[in-house]
Amino acid sequence: MSFGPFDYGRMVKLEVLSEKSDVTVPAGESVYLPSENGVDISGYKFKTISFYADYALNYVVEVSDDGTFTDYPQYYPSSGSESLTANQLETLSFEEDFKYVRVKVSNPDTSDHSVKKFRIKGRRL
Repeated sequence: MSFGPFDYGRMVKLEVLSEKSDVTVPAGESVYLPSENGVDISGYKFKTISFYADYALNYVVEVSDDGTFTDYPQYYPSSGSESLTANQLETLSFEEDFKYVRVKVSNPDTSDHSVKKFRIKGRRL
């Protein structure tokens, strides 16, 4: 059965590519989620990143085509650092064809805080 541009008989669920819970971000420092190496998203067209933190932490989504993130990683969105709203789920989605992604989460506060939930999902090509 088809309704307009969507074919609901062919809907494909998003697969969980990486998931982390209760990651501590030390005061004045940064951590990379899911890890410094990032996660391979090359086989996925539509990607979502969702996270929830107990404080207004800053984050930058870094993307790479070679997985090294060493030579000027690209940022998504290109504006650079964004801020999470404390105790509120943040979700962003993108379809650009990057091969690897990681999220740098920074804690501007003088106390430790944590990312309660972090999840990257993708829909295959």
